[in-house]
Amino acid sequence: MQIERTPMGERSGQGVERVSLVAEAPDGLRVVLTSYGASVASVKIRDREGILREITLGHDSLEAFAGCRAYMGSTVGRVANRIAGAAFSVEGRRFELCANDRGRHCLHGGPSGFHQAVWQIASIFDLGETAEVAFTHLSPHLEGGFPGNLSARAVFRVSRDTLSVDYLASADRPTHASLTNHTYWNLAGDESRVLDQELAIHADSVLEIDEDLIPTGRVLSVERTALDLRKGKRIGDVLQGFGDVDHCFLIRGAGLREAARLSCEQTGIGVVLETDQPGLQVYTGNFLEGVPFRRGSARRHQAVCLEPEDLPNRINTPAFAPRLLEPGALHACRIRYRFSVRNLPRCSGSGSSEDTGSHRGEGSPDACRVRFRRRMEEKGAYEPERLHVQQPDWNGPECVSERARGHVYRRSAPIPVSLDPASRVARSLPSVQEGDRGSQGRTHPQGGAVQRDQTR
Repeated sequence: MQIERTPMGERSGQGVERVSLVAEAPDGLRVVLTSYGASVASVKIRDREGILREITLGHDSLEAFAGCRAYMGSTVGRVANRIAGAAFSVEGRRFELCANDRGRHCLHGGPSGFHQAVWQIASIFDLGETAEVAFTHLSPHLEGGFPGNLSARAVFRVSRDTLSVDYLASADRPTHASLTNHTYWNLAGDESRVLDQELAIHADSVLEIDEDLIPTGRVLSVERTALDLRKGKRIGDVLQGFGDVDHCFLIRGAGLREAARLSCEQTGIGVVLETDQPGLQVYTGNFLEGVPFRRGSARRHQAVCLEPEDLPNRINTPAFAPRLLEPGALHACRIRYRFSVRNLPRCSGSGSSEDTGSHRGEGSPDACRVRFRRRMEEKGAYEPERLHVQQPDWNGPECVSERARGHVYRRSAPIPVSLDPASRVARSLPSVQEGDRGSQGRTHPQGGAVQRDQTR
């Protein structure tokens, strides 16, 4: 894994850095992270023709990141999504938040949320076929109106075909926390729209929303509706049949499991999203028109966000069994993006699947890789390895890489793991019966007790 760490500038007196991670395999991922907002600045992968594609919307400069209000690639928090009325209560005390959405709701932690914070790089590891970058951030008591000093950690890992992020947070008093990543995906490249890309979501139900995109507390079935994506649909067909999507789907199952698949027939690129979160907010870039990004101004529906998260506005919705992050407990969120490319050059062998991006056991992987490398060399697209990086010495507390330029890479602690009004949503989606909704827990009257989250 090739690793490069470079400065991007300063923000609020703090240095901001960029970390580039390039898999040694010619068909591997190329990921750029930045400490501003603990953000994914870029993800590149070669398509079926060997063309290197930028598959995210993002920025190249610190100034652009700081001026962006679309959360491109950012870690969002303290609480992802919307909090109705920009307020919630903890043990009878009401906390007023910054209302940065429609002048009356709090979105993604408010204007001083994690997307605008300068995170610290706690560690960088080259583990051979995998690289790991850990960012940390301390949000002080009452920042943005949220109670408690909250310590957050974001750990990104990159391998040949996988990008993963683990979020952890803890606080010194009861508070509310829900972190996620807000990367905009476009598997055809960042110049087109996502209308022809296919999206599948493993969800039987979706949360009903009101005219302000706030969940009402009702859980609606997707059966026989345009939002039934269980078998996959063109995003353009969903938009035509339903309209703009900015909804939270309830993912089947529990623990780390597959939540969604996005694929592009034009490039052959596909991604499988795995998470341990109960909800997946799907946002089809409804408000992207005119938003600046690295190539100029974005267009509506130029990308799609897939945001694994806790249920939106949970703290204010009795039907969602509100819970708090207690002192001594951890909020955890795991996200995995597993990429594959169909019809990549490969040698003949056992197995008939065309998807070679992550199925290394089929045929002869080494021979396939050599064949692909030769094709890239013929195109002039392959850059041979230039630097050697020592492997970490796990017998000691620290290791030094030749590429570190004097930086010590310290071992990190292990990671535990709508523009549509509610009336339209209500008309198009049948309600799930109470008996099908599962346990809702205790109710959350204003100022009353809430269910404690001791396990996260």
